[in-house]
Amino acid sequence: MSLQYIIDGYNLTHHQLFKLHAKQHHRDDRRALIEFILVNRLCKSTKNTITIVFDGFSDVASRSELQGMRLVFSGEISADEKIRGMLESVPARKNIIVVSDDKQIRLHAQSCHAQALTVEEFIQPLLVQKEKERMREAASEMKLSCAEQLEITRELKKIWLK
Repeated sequence: MSLQYIIDGYNLTHHQLFKLHAKQHHRDDRRALIEFILVNRLCKSTKNTITIVFDGFSDVASRSELQGMRLVFSGEISADEKIRGMLESVPARKNIIVVSDDKQIRLHAQSCHAQALTVEEFIQPLLVQKEKERMREAASEMKLSCAEQLEITRELKKIWLK
């Protein structure tokens, strides 16, 4: 059973972790967003479909589908309205995951029996992974040589075994 992710694009592009990624890779936000989602496997399986909804109109440089992701522009209506309409047009909503920081959109998704995540919840696995990497790096920096370990043991014996 594959899932369908509907992501409020501008909500995700405003998250600090994404901004750091985009800044490091010097790309336009839309391409960087696609790379960010794919590289970090935020939608888990490649069998899951991903639709990113942006406010406004597409510019000439944008394609409607990039690397298996569908980019949708809301045009005259807001991205929130577009997401609501997309939800209502799909019969099997239990396989849909809506990612938005807009509380009204998440509540609407839940009322339609779809799943709803905040951007923070969506990228949580990535945050956990980054924290584990940081902890591993800190632990490797803290490793002591055998000589240092012996010296510490000697000093502690002097203190504690008086």
